[in-house]
Amino acid sequence: MSNDYQGSPPRLLLSIQEAQAALGGISRSKIWSLANSGEITRISIGTRRFITLNSIEQFIARQTAAAHGTAA
Repeated sequence: MSNDYQGSPPRLLLSIQEAQAALGGISRSKIWSLANSGEITRISIGTRRFITLNSIEQFIARQTAAAHGTAA
C-alpha cells in the first residue's frame, strides 16, 4: 500500500454501524449474518469488531452482478 495520499489515510475498516449505513441501513443482525456466512469479512482488534471495506465493496459487486445475471 502506498503512502502517497494527502490528508487523512483511506479508511479500510468500518465499524458495525458504518457497515450498516454503507449497506443501506440494514439491521445489525443482518450484518452479523453476512459476516458469519463469510459474505463479508469481520475482524477484531482488541475488543472492537470491524468489517473490511474491501469485503463490503466485493459483496456489493457480487450482488450487482447477480441482479444483472452476470458473474462477478
